[in-house]
Amino acid sequence: MTAFNVQVQLDLPAARLSDELADQLLEHLAGFHPALSNEQQLISARISLPATGLVQATQIAVSVVEQAAAHAGAPATTVAVHAMTEEEFLAREGWNDAPGESAPEPTVTIKEAAAMLQITRQAVAKRTQLPAGHPEHLRGRQDSSKRWHVLRVDVRRAMLRRGLALSSDADEQTEVLSVAADRY
Repeated sequence: MTAFNVQVQLDLPAARLSDELADQLLEHLAGFHPALSNEQQLISARISLPATGLVQATQIAVSVVEQAAAHAGAPATTVAVHAMTEEEFLAREGWNDAPGESAPEPTVTIKEAAAMLQITRQAVAKRTQLPAGHPEHLRGRQDSSKRWHVLRVDVRRAMLRRGLALSSDADEQTEVLSVAADRY
């Protein structure tokens, strides 16, 4: 079995997420390490679970989250699912099991990201402020000289979404395969 992280977006408006409903949803999902969020004005639940593969993880997650919503008195239908292995999720979030043991992810400056994406530096900076689940979000951080950098992998994914060509080095080919695998 492999550990998966699945975000299930429901057709429940986020405005309906009262403290009571949130408590009930979290209680019904307690065995799955849940987190609730507001994604595009709809309620989303992110859960962790073991499964034999991506399809099984997705099916189980949808069923569990929809049942939790029904038991909480807010029956809902899934409108979107984003599933990946726990390992991929942790890597994307920049969380390591043993801090300091892995090399930092490659970054590019805001100026370099803007050139790669063919947008302004201000547009890159705005994308770093978007919610983490937003498709245009770029993970960024400041270095010791207060200079902003964004993760190269995020810029490359954004380039693919925009239909921009990547150069043909091996790292980028691996990245293209990784992004393709995420889509299917």
